[in-house]
Amino acid sequence: MPEPVRHAIESGRAPSPPQVLLRLLQMVDDDSTTMAKLARLVEQDPGLCTRVLTAANSPAIRHGTQLRSIENCLIALGTRLVRSIATCLSVQNLFDERAGTRSVDLSAFWTHSLLVAELSRSLAATSGYQRPDEAYLAGLLHDVGELILLSALGEPYLQLLATCPSEAELSARESAQFGVHHGEIGTWLADQWHLDSPFADGILFHHLPAEQIVTAAELPRLVWLAHALISCDEIPDGLAALAEQILANGSSARLTGLRDEAEQRMCIIADAIGIAPPESLPFPRSPLDTVATFRYGFAYGYGEAAVGR
Repeated sequence: MPEPVRHAIESGRAPSPPQVLLRLLQMVDDDSTTMAKLARLVEQDPGLCTRVLTAANSPAIRHGTQLRSIENCLIALGTRLVRSIATCLSVQNLFDERAGTRSVDLSAFWTHSLLVAELSRSLAATSGYQRPDEAYLAGLLHDVGELILLSALGEPYLQLLATCPSEAELSARESAQFGVHHGEIGTWLADQWHLDSPFADGILFHHLPAEQIVTAAELPRLVWLAHALISCDEIPDGLAALAEQILANGSSARLTGLRDEAEQRMCIIADAIGIAPPESLPFPRSPLDTVATFRYGFAYGYGEAAVGR
């Protein structure tokens, strides 16, 4: 890792793992865990409690009287949705508290990350991958290196984001300017958090060329495919053919349906944790779709335009 980036991270600007989240992920993977036990854990995090109550009582979830107990809310939401909300909120809170990201609107970043996460999980379930929730977390954190670089480097990295013409060019420009790209930084974080190697590879390889991803392990291929699918409005034949290799039944029609379902779930979770795509603007297929600021002459997204200066 380049010395300036290493120094910035070791100066205390890289996040520690969210302990409540890690414990929650362990508990929901344990068949002996009851909703009462899970409720006691959720109650240790006031922010998570609030979001769970809000989500469970939203029009999309609630059917009948208002839910007031955390346990009843968890039952209404189900462990899958609770895991999604807790994961995104915990990681979001880590970076919302960091100096380099505090004044930047990251709503587009998180809606993009949530969408990749939801679609990664759906593709994992479709392909028969044994740990679909691992695919979800890898999808959610696939761009986490961007947040670390932003919090560590501040304005120079923000300028790179704002002037990069496409997400496809981002890794190359990061490496050229800073000696490391966000996939490598995200992989470093996964190692610091003692996450499994396939999980780290899902973060590292999400920008790999199509001809190379076919030789990767299953989890990186699923995250790569989810990322590729949400980066295009119409699914090209080449991508559909590659999906068939990865999923065995990845027809274009089915892929579009999975993506649409993932968008619907993403919107529910985004609303529950208080974020949403910019209104009256094209849906952000990638964080760089919304990297715009008044300073750099773009339309909307990261930076001062969203800070309210």
